[in-house]
Amino acid sequence: STITAGPLRWDGPLKRKIARHNAIANTQSGVQADADTYLANTATLKTVSLTVMCKPHPGIQIGDWVRVAQPTINGKAYPLDGIITSVQLKGSTSGVEPMQITVQCALADVQAVGLSVRGVA
Repeated sequence: STITAGPLRWDGPLKRKIARHNAIANTQSGVQADADTYLANTATLKTVSLTVMCKPHPGIQIGDWVRVAQPTINGKAYPLDGIITSVQLKGSTSGVEPMQITVQCALADVQAVGLSVRGVA
């Protein structure tokens, strides 16, 4: 059983994540049903929306794959890769304002950054 759409899809930008699960089922249809249920229960909302303020760039579009550079902490960089889901670009008579984008990043990557920053991992 595989995810077929979105950033977590099997051939998507977040790479393949293989999960192993022992099932009691002993027929192909039973194993498939168990795999589908396991996937549905474990793959729901495995991304996190990050709001990012950045320099304006008119070429950035929804669906672009970007790397979000985090501040360097204790000499280590913690970049996060994700897909842009929202773009807000504003201007006024005083010039162009900072651009706000929403980036969907893998939950596991965001959690790994948090653990590293706290010194747990």
